[in-house]
Amino acid sequence: MSRFLATAAALLCLSFTLPGFSQSSNATLSGTVSDAAKALIPGVSVTATNTATGVVSTALSNETGTYNIPGLLPGVYTVSAELSGFQTRTYTDVRLGNAAQVRLNFTVEVATLNTTVEVTASADRLLLESTSSVGAVLPEQAVAALPTVGLMGSDTLDLVRTLPGISLNDPRVPASSLTNRATNTMVAGISAANVQVQRDGVDATQGVRWPTGMSSSTVINPDMFGEVRMILAPVDAEVGRGNAQIQIQTKSGTNQFRGAAVWNVQNSVLDGNLWANKRVSGVPLTRPWENQHEGTVSVGGPIIKNKTFFFALWNTLQPETRTLTNPIVLTPCAANGIFRYYDNWSNGNIFQVTSGGGTPTTAVVDALGNPKPPARNPDGTPHNGILRYASVFGPLLNAPARPDCSDANVQGTPWDSNRTQVDPSGYVKKVLGVMPPVNNYEVGDGLNTAGSRWLQTRRGSTNRYSLGAANIRQQINLKIDHNFNVRHKISAGWSFERSHDDGTGNWPFYFAGSDFSQPQVLTVNFTSALSPTLVNEARFGMSRTGTNSPGPFVNPKTGKAALAFFPNSQGIPFLADLGNTPNLSISFNGVPQGPAADLYESTPVYSLADTMSWTRGTHAFKGGVEARFIKSKYAADIDSNNWHAWALGFGGEGPLAPIQGINSINMPGLQGTAATGNSFAMRGLLSLLSGSLRQVNQLYWIDSPNNLNSFDDYRVAHLRTRELNQQTFSAFFKDDWKLHRDLTLNLGLRWDYYGVPWVSAGLTAAPVGGGNALFGYSGRSFADWMKPGQRGDLTQLEFIGPGSPNPDVQAWKKDWNNFGPAVGFAWQVPRFGAGQTTVRGGYQVSFFARPRFRSGRRRWPQQLNRQRTRNLV
Repeated sequence: MSRFLATAAALLCLSFTLPGFSQSSNATLSGTVSDAAKALIPGVSVTATNTATGVVSTALSNETGTYNIPGLLPGVYTVSAELSGFQTRTYTDVRLGNAAQVRLNFTVEVATLNTTVEVTASADRLLLESTSSVGAVLPEQAVAALPTVGLMGSDTLDLVRTLPGISLNDPRVPASSLTNRATNTMVAGISAANVQVQRDGVDATQGVRWPTGMSSSTVINPDMFGEVRMILAPVDAEVGRGNAQIQIQTKSGTNQFRGAAVWNVQNSVLDGNLWANKRVSGVPLTRPWENQHEGTVSVGGPIIKNKTFFFALWNTLQPETRTLTNPIVLTPCAANGIFRYYDNWSNGNIFQVTSGGGTPTTAVVDALGNPKPPARNPDGTPHNGILRYASVFGPLLNAPARPDCSDANVQGTPWDSNRTQVDPSGYVKKVLGVMPPVNNYEVGDGLNTAGSRWLQTRRGSTNRYSLGAANIRQQINLKIDHNFNVRHKISAGWSFERSHDDGTGNWPFYFAGSDFSQPQVLTVNFTSALSPTLVNEARFGMSRTGTNSPGPFVNPKTGKAALAFFPNSQGIPFLADLGNTPNLSISFNGVPQGPAADLYESTPVYSLADTMSWTRGTHAFKGGVEARFIKSKYAADIDSNNWHAWALGFGGEGPLAPIQGINSINMPGLQGTAATGNSFAMRGLLSLLSGSLRQVNQLYWIDSPNNLNSFDDYRVAHLRTRELNQQTFSAFFKDDWKLHRDLTLNLGLRWDYYGVPWVSAGLTAAPVGGGNALFGYSGRSFADWMKPGQRGDLTQLEFIGPGSPNPDVQAWKKDWNNFGPAVGFAWQVPRFGAGQTTVRGGYQVSFFARPRFRSGRRRWPQQLNRQRTRNLV
């Protein structure tokens, strides 16, 4: 075994999802020029003019009659072929899509006069693409015609689901679920977690650290959208690391000033009420209310006509909801330690349907909370109708007469010597003091727990990923296109977004946390025609994502009050999740808001790429390299839900101190056992009120590989910070070989390298001796595993990699041999009419990294996967 297995178990960090090579977003136009006798003609000037910007690109057909114009910005073009002595042939309305490879063949005739032949290219001419890859295109006109106001406002990527090749394994999974956007969504038969979202030739996938699936770093509004191209099955060495890719081209300015202003309003004022709200007696409950405003303003035009253009867009989303929430709280008697019940039955609320079995349950209250004695016992005999009162702390000498049972007289030896009174620290009484009062009996058990319905107002969705739900959003987008001259041009785009929500609590009293993200995307493309047959394109990209959840303790408005509310020991806050008993159906972990974690993440991805296109005879060669530098910094006071930098206590009873005295002997007629029914619920009430703890957890950690004698904790830094790094490199070379005016072969080879990740500050951990050392005492292989006797030393960990005491040791060996071929063809079948039918086929091997786990306390490094594509369309 290798160190891969070792680090998989020991590395306390997170692996990346690394999508494919950032394919150029520019289009390529190519074809042949021949005369009426089908003889190929060299020296023909082919000109492509962008009808929106007036920018002109030219090429000459070579000695084989072949021309090639790479590096064209997507848009509508007029393409003409001109040679002295021949008629000028012109195609109008030629639409070049994002990263499209379009073929236009010209047939020119000898000119008797100075004549021009003009042909309008229809949408069917998309079939003339000379690529072997299979995919679909969503043009700007389709986006304008389709509704795009969804849960997150107007997001173009929601429309990608209308394209063929996308399916949901389980449509019942909510859209806000990361599972739905990643593993539950399939693109061309693979998980959307491995699909790259590319914007203007640069990777802009949101799911670098988390499996978000088909989502962009920033929301892409339809008004800034030029075209979406989805490659379902690539046969192209330029496209790798996965079997699908979504390519988005953003809008550019033109020679005309154009602008738009849109205000979308979604309001639930005309929605009907819910069945559950009408189920209650009396006046139906208030229906949920939602109000979502989205505003968009965009403007574009020339800075210098035919030379420099701009496009800008501002977008905001302001969602607000009001919904009824009905948390379970203690009834007044239960808050004073008095448990009420009827003999032989477990308590049920007003909606409880009488059931028998091992835990017979029936409704014991009416809609107003008045006790409702059962008519019969579970065995069918008449019930005595007596409402029992029992104290959880000791013998009760009287039946309380006051509604809150405050006149209960408890004397004698406590039932449980370890739990004799209400929590003496005062914390439980403090929580009971802010607990909302009972106002309905639709939840809980009716007599001891019930509901406290209140109207909760929420701005945002309490969603730190800003996915699948509406958060408060502000976004600015800017794109500049500049043509230095006919040979050199540059395009740059930038988007910045801030999305946040206001945290809410389970009770009206809570200490609020919040969630926010500030993603941004920067793209720069520089294209140079170095010669009539040689074109170079350089690209730089930066995409930064991050999910952040400042907890209640660091909220500037309520942080001091939150710290004062909770117990504190030696400078470390203590939060207690008390009374975590299912049959009691109440827990104090709803104060404040969770308890909520305090975490921050920033994951920038920097990419540098360069591609060069060279036309030689009937060959269109293209090669390129790319380097990516990824950092993911994660600072949090949490490591899974049960471990925090502050101390976290869990209520209930432990095996060394079980609850005593709660049984049918001391409480006649009490139904259930220590694990079921009313007996279990009463034990939970005692545990809750006494502040009983069965377990206390606290997170502490090492922050330096050179100091192994002490741990850091909340008093040193309330956040544990880890930064994971990785570098990847890619290279490709391909040849689009035009064997015939109707047949193109696509041949290529791609190489991918995934660098071994490491944790900054020398904190990459692995077992001494490699992965086999995980077998420890039993030996060094599965052959020795789980057998008596010692065949190996105990497992020991060491710090490895950059910045550690062992800088030359890596988690696993570098993998340099990831070569994937791509072979395909595109044949325009002439028998059915020129340009009407195209047959494509191909085969490709690609490599991508798939993390085993992206969340949880332990993060697993990447596992290399190989994928094959076979197409025949």
